[in-house]
Amino acid sequence: RADSELDVTIVARKPQNRAMRLGLYSEVLVHCKDSYEAMSFEEAARNVVGSGPYSLAEWVPGEYMNLKAVEGFGLRPQGFENLVWRFIPEPSTAVAEVITGNVDIYKEFPANQAEAIRNSGMAEARFFPGTTRTYIGFNLNPDAPFRVANPDDVGAQAIMRTDVRVALQYAIDTDAICENLLLTTCERATSLVNPSNADHPTLEPYPYDPAKAEELLDAAGYPRGEDGVRFSLEMPARRLTGAMAPEVVLATAQMLTDVGVQTEAIFQESGDWVAALITHDLGPLYFGRTGGSEWSAQYDMADIPGHEAGCGEAETNYTNWDNDFWCTGWDTLPSLTGDPEAERELEIAMLEEFYNDPPWIMLFAGPRTEAVSNRIEYQSRADYFITGYSATLKDDM
Repeated sequence: RADSELDVTIVARKPQNRAMRLGLYSEVLVHCKDSYEAMSFEEAARNVVGSGPYSLAEWVPGEYMNLKAVEGFGLRPQGFENLVWRFIPEPSTAVAEVITGNVDIYKEFPANQAEAIRNSGMAEARFFPGTTRTYIGFNLNPDAPFRVANPDDVGAQAIMRTDVRVALQYAIDTDAICENLLLTTCERATSLVNPSNADHPTLEPYPYDPAKAEELLDAAGYPRGEDGVRFSLEMPARRLTGAMAPEVVLATAQMLTDVGVQTEAIFQESGDWVAALITHDLGPLYFGRTGGSEWSAQYDMADIPGHEAGCGEAETNYTNWDNDFWCTGWDTLPSLTGDPEAERELEIAMLEEFYNDPPWIMLFAGPRTEAVSNRIEYQSRADYFITGYSATLKDDM
């Protein structure tokens, strides 16, 4: 609620722990009340809000956006008079613009372009751990169109079983993916919580052990057929860069195929992929990612809320994972904010449940790449944000 022109009180429906509270409130953005309330939902979606150190000067959809420094803005410094955000969908074109000095910051450049960027003498090619969690989702929605249309599909029914989902964890070699395709090292996840947020203290990542995967699939009742195939699955994905690049998607599909689970990667337009994701219709597998944080385990866990929010049917629970222990635990956490030890104990138990009854094939927090011009000072962020307002020209430029 607005208590005055300069004072705002945020009223929450239930308690939250301090880390969760501070982190979420740091993401609250300021909007100009009168103009924003006058817009329809469609207008609000199509009108950029510039209410901080920069205002919108020009926007050519699909090409660029020009932001101009607000005169007299005193809450934080403005490094440049103008910030221009360019939309360059083709990665090779974006890299060429970095190399020629026409782009100062390019996040998520293809890892195999790092040497070209460094050798240009125009920019630094940075590699660092990110917070965006990369995973393969199991669609567990019993009413998903692919299950309704073909109720006898062996693969779609097989992944409804916990023992099958555990078996497939052992099929993926995340070290090989990171070292050979992303040209860096990664820490394999044990849950949906980033390591920096104090994930489970004792769980070990599922190792790459294809023989173990095959043993468990045999034990689950899915032996290889005469053609070497146990069952088949489709895995929708998008053509993105970095940890979501097509070569990464195809590598994971091949690793699953190698243990007898014939997996076909199907690349879709991003809009179609997202639309099916949020209605829990994407699958049976899907190659996905979800944003994370560095400041709260519960922020990362919030993708899968409790019974009060619908549990399996909650929109952000994209796998439709209907796990009663997890959902009851999520609803209980707010009552424990006054007892941090009990709160942490429940978090750990919930993460162990996620590990033992996995709705994801757990991969890694996607490593970040970022090209930064040699002419500027700029601190890269582990998340997907680019804080252009914090960039400044180097003293010697």
